[in-house]
Amino acid sequence: MVFGPLIYLFMKAPPVITKAAPKVAEEGAGNQECATFLRLLKTPTFAILSFQGGFGVIPWKAFEFKTFFFETAGLDKAQVASVNFIGGFGGIFGSPLGGWVGDKLNSCWPLHGRVLCAELSVYGGIPIAYLTFYADLPGAEYAYWYYLILTVALGVVATWAGPGTNNPILSTLVEPDERALIISWQIAIEGGLSSLGPVLFTQLLPILGYDADCSNPCNPPPTCGTVEDNIRAAGFALFLTTCVPWVMCGGLYSCLHCTYPGDAARIEAARAQRLTDLSTELVES
Repeated sequence: MVFGPLIYLFMKAPPVITKAAPKVAEEGAGNQECATFLRLLKTPTFAILSFQGGFGVIPWKAFEFKTFFFETAGLDKAQVASVNFIGGFGGIFGSPLGGWVGDKLNSCWPLHGRVLCAELSVYGGIPIAYLTFYADLPGAEYAYWYYLILTVALGVVATWAGPGTNNPILSTLVEPDERALIISWQIAIEGGLSSLGPVLFTQLLPILGYDADCSNPCNPPPTCGTVEDNIRAAGFALFLTTCVPWVMCGGLYSCLHCTYPGDAARIEAARAQRLTDLSTELVES
């Protein structure tokens, strides 16, 4: 609500040519939306961006269990709250940084620079996630600072894809009056697929050997191993639900090097043809 008036005052929105209103009553709003979505899926770049988002957001949903992991690793509740709060500032600075990086890379390498921005973000987040959840644990006296630094670094690096790649590329794939539509479809697909993150994490925990009863330091069952075994099992589950989806997400982003230039050229050619036809109609009239 605070940003709303600022956007109204300072945003320089491009002009939008309003088209004739669609015959919603005849076709039905649902049928029309489905037809638009199917038309968008025929553009390979849109299909890739939509489905990579499902894999790319799964780790962020799994990160809802970071608090659980940090407490398992020995941080007290105040330290965990501090890590999560300060780590959130990494994302606050990472998103505008990603937009800037995407713009710069695009100016240096048109049609490929924004894809490279996403690759740097996704592949850069994987080693940070590995160090956070599965690498050898630091000593207890350094654990707080270790997790705090890595959480901030993950927020700074792993948030570039949206502002630096997804939104700018999606906005070039359609006409100005369809930009909100294509972005909303992409977000909807992301949200549906990303809901698998917490489910995968909780299913992996017992498979990897995590036992909640063994976290009780007062009366653990005799079958329990060391405390580090539980920490490593929880960390490995979070590592798998983070890095495996990000590897798949990065691979899909890399495919854009092949599809995006062709889609962009085809769309620009179609727009130029429409302008030519419109000029011809004006001259004839």
